[in-house]
Amino acid sequence: MLLLKSSRWCYLAMISIAWPTLFTVTRVVLLCASFSAAVVSVWRLFLADLHTLLWIAISTQRLRSRRAYRSGGTMNRYLYAFAALLVLLIGSVVVRHYVKTPEPELALTTLSSAEPRPAQWAQSVDASYHLYQMDELLYRSALPREHDVPWLQQQNVKTVINFYQKPDSTWLHDDSIEQVQIPLRTDRIDDVDVLRVMRSIANAQQKGAVLMHCKHGQNRTGLIAAMYRMVFEGWSKADAMAEMQLGYGGEERMAGATRYLENVDVAAIKQALASGACSTQSLAWCKVANWWQEHTNKVVSKDAQHSSAWAKHQQNVLSPAGI
Repeated sequence: MLLLKSSRWCYLAMISIAWPTLFTVTRVVLLCASFSAAVVSVWRLFLADLHTLLWIAISTQRLRSRRAYRSGGTMNRYLYAFAALLVLLIGSVVVRHYVKTPEPELALTTLSSAEPRPAQWAQSVDASYHLYQMDELLYRSALPREHDVPWLQQQNVKTVINFYQKPDSTWLHDDSIEQVQIPLRTDRIDDVDVLRVMRSIANAQQKGAVLMHCKHGQNRTGLIAAMYRMVFEGWSKADAMAEMQLGYGGEERMAGATRYLENVDVAAIKQALASGACSTQSLAWCKVANWWQEHTNKVVSKDAQHSSAWAKHQQNVLSPAGI
């Protein structure tokens, strides 16, 4: 019994000493391999919770009296405690990562009619879902509804670009209208996202009118509308930001969009669009991925050429010679 007790204490002591080191090493390895931020964050949380729970388990075992260890059923109590802690660990991970707090429903606010709306701003078409016309081929709105589809068909809208996380297939069932989903978040948007959207709008307008929308039709749609004004219509940054911040309500939700527009280099965006670049940064990940894809395609192409040349050589030289 004394030997069993001593070995158990040695085992617990080894865990208490080795676990912090293992935890630190694991965190470093995960951070070095952080090509997927989501995986890293989940594992870091998992390890942190597991470290805490094991520390609690070890401390609980140390506080047990000698009498408790000498009595029967010690191993069963230890297994029960470990199982309970494991359930708590799994529950904490599930709650933090899979139980999402619903986004509060915000009322669509509109401008006061006390002052006339500037003529160069987008003009209201249907206030019920913040539908505005920016030019002949571009509309902006909040999340449309199924009964809004006939109006889209009448206006020859051929493409709907969605910046919301939920797909448009829940309300749009017309196969003649193309659905393009580019989920955005204004608190983490970058030039890669903006360039992708600008190209999507320009390409879609070759087919007909375009409707772009998010959920409320304010901050995400407003940011893209401001960039469209500056990039394609030559507006100044001050004029584009004024329309975004004052033209559609939701001023309290514009912090992320305003911060991006204040810092964006419009000239660099235009240059990247003209050159076909995926980013304004020279070492952007998308450029590295594109370079790797081009290099791989060249290697595959050379292999195919060599295979074709060998097949011709075999057909023209080796086969007639009986080789």
